[in-house]
Amino acid sequence: MVGEILNDLKGLALKRHQANSAELSVPASQDDYWSLIFHADSLFDARLYDEARQVYDLAFSDNRYILPSQLSRAADKMTTIGDNQAAMAYLCHRIAMEKDFYEAPSATAHAELKDTFEVRSRQWNYDLALKETLENIFERDQYDRLLWSQAVKNNPGDTERNERLARRAFVTDSLNLVRVDEILSQHGFPRKEQVGEFGNQTAWLVFQHADLDYQKRFLPQLEAAVSRGDIAPLYLALLRDRIDVREGRPQRYGTQIDGTGNLAPLLDASRVNQWRREVGLPAIEQLENRNN
Repeated sequence: MVGEILNDLKGLALKRHQANSAELSVPASQDDYWSLIFHADSLFDARLYDEARQVYDLAFSDNRYILPSQLSRAADKMTTIGDNQAAMAYLCHRIAMEKDFYEAPSATAHAELKDTFEVRSRQWNYDLALKETLENIFERDQYDRLLWSQAVKNNPGDTERNERLARRAFVTDSLNLVRVDEILSQHGFPRKEQVGEFGNQTAWLVFQHADLDYQKRFLPQLEAAVSRGDIAPLYLALLRDRIDVREGRPQRYGTQIDGTGNLAPLLDASRVNQWRREVGLPAIEQLENRNN
């Protein structure tokens, strides 16, 4: 299945390249960013390395949409083909963008960055192995899920391919859940001072996509993490609403929609904005205005 998908991607890359890559433009949304990343990856898999680098450059032209680990991922790709200039550019971009990013100074392949990484390692002292594991889980969750949604959006009639991508996303969800469950058993809930922000949010993200029983089992750990200040209350609000809606109860914070695309029933419409403010959410009317 994965081999078929990669062949699809390579074929798509060649078609796009032959059509006209000049039509590509800087991202104006998160969807645009992921479209460029998927396209660049496709070009790289087709060994169109110069073209891939140009599209990565375009994708990374607006920091608002970048998932920082993608910069390291692209840098690794460039290193494998000997394009150290591009690899350094992507790593320096991440250094400028993410104040706590560093690689192990003794293990980095880029001697020019060793002093920078030495300073940062003393300041942050992360568990880099755990941080990288969680960031890879975060990236894979987003990558496969958004690859699927982009395919449905751009080629809704290609049912066979879209179904393959959906199955791939579900398999990724299952594998991620097993891995995160192991991490929670071995390390407890990942703390920000241990793994950084993306790593800290990964456990929540994976359980957002899990079965109801897993979500309910995870809820007490998330409650404890919020009480310790390890993760923002917003994430607990989102999971509580999701559990309540899935169990047929009204939601407290108004973060979930029903099967028809409408807001799921509220616990108390007169108090929902108060509850939303307490966890850092905007007034619910702002969401309704945005959707009209």
